[in-house]
Amino acid sequence: MEDKTYLSNNFTTCPEDRPLFVQFCANDPDTLLAAAKMVEDRCDAVDINLGCPQGIARKGHYGSFLLGEPELIGYKY
Repeated sequence: MEDKTYLSNNFTTCPEDRPLFVQFCANDPDTLLAAAKMVEDRCDAVDINLGCPQGIARKGHYGSFLLGEPELIGYKY
């Protein structure tokens, strides 16, 4: 979302890619929604990565580290 040319430079698809799922890592619901809207007509589904346990995910506050904040990811017990 920060680099407007990133999508055009790094995201290409072709009919043979279907079905196509796009996965994002994010820690802000509004940013995730905006990113998903940028690709919604070019994929079949959008997924949020809640499984990454790497240190960079902890530092960036995304991946599996969001599981400790269910209210942020929209999960209600």
